[in-house]
Amino acid sequence: MNHSELDGQSFYQSEPLIARLRGIIRDYPEGIGILKELIQNADDAQATCVEITLDWRSHSIPNLPDPRMTQLLGPAMLVYNNQVFTDRDFESIRHLGQSEKAQDLQKTGRFGIGFNAIYHVTDFPSFISRHRLIFFDPHGAAIPGTSRQQPGREWNYGNAGWLENYPEFMQLYEVGGLPPGVADFQGTLFRLPLRTATQAEQSEIRKQPFTEFNVRELLDELIHTGGELLLFLKSVCTIRVFEIPATGFGKRQEILAITTKNLCEVQNSRQRVLAVLPASPERLIQ
Repeated sequence: MNHSELDGQSFYQSEPLIARLRGIIRDYPEGIGILKELIQNADDAQATCVEITLDWRSHSIPNLPDPRMTQLLGPAMLVYNNQVFTDRDFESIRHLGQSEKAQDLQKTGRFGIGFNAIYHVTDFPSFISRHRLIFFDPHGAAIPGTSRQQPGREWNYGNAGWLENYPEFMQLYEVGGLPPGVADFQGTLFRLPLRTATQAEQSEIRKQPFTEFNVRELLDELIHTGGELLLFLKSVCTIRVFEIPATGFGKRQEILAITTKNLCEVQNSRQRVLAVLPASPERLIQ
C-alpha cells in the first residue's frame, strides 16, 4: 500500500445553508417571537430604544448595484436600535449554531435562535452598523458577488461609494433611522423586505409569503405583550412602531409606543438584579 492510499480522502457530514435555515424556521414558530428576538438582541447590546418602521411603499430605483436588487424594493420592515454592533457581534451573527450568548447569563436572548428568525419574513435581510453594510442572500439570487457557496456580502458603504453612487437605495435605510450622508452609523438598523408571493414560489427556505396580514398579527401580539416584555429586559425602555403608507410623501407616522414611565426606578431595579447575576455559568458553582 502506497503513502497516498494511507492518506485517504475527504469524507464528512455537512448541511447546506438553505436546508439549515429551512429547518430552523420550521422548528421556530412564526409570530411575535420574530420581533422578540430582535428586541432581545438590542437589549443584549445595551440599547435603550427600539424603533420598528413598516414601509409599505414599493420603490422604483433605476440605478442599482445589480438589477436583481429590485427584489429588495417592495414593502419592508425596518428595526432600529441605538447601539452599534461590536466586532464580536459581527462574528457571532455569522454562526447558525451555538451562540456566544449561551455562555453569558446576563444576555436575555441567549436561548433563542436569534437573527435567523427573520427568515420567516424575508429571503434578503440586510443591516447597517458603524461603517458596515451587510446583506444575506442564501440563494445568491439578488446581491452582487453572492452565490450559494458565498451567500452574503458586506461593504464599507462610505468608502465603497454607496452614498454617492446609489443615494436612492440608501434612502431605503434613512426612513428607518440612518442619518442622511452618514458613513459611520452609531446604531444598528435591520431591513427586512417582505417576502412576496412570487418570491415565495421561488424560495427554498419558505414557500409562504409574508404579507401585511402577517405584519398586523405581529403588531396585535406586540400590543398585548409589549408591556410584559419590557419587564424582562435589562436596557430597553422604549419600543416605538412607525408606519409609512403605500402612497404619500414617505413620512413616518407613529402608531404604537410602549414606554417605561418610572424610568429611574426601573433602571435602578435592573442594575440591582444584574449586580448579583454572574456573567458566566462557571461562577455559579464556585
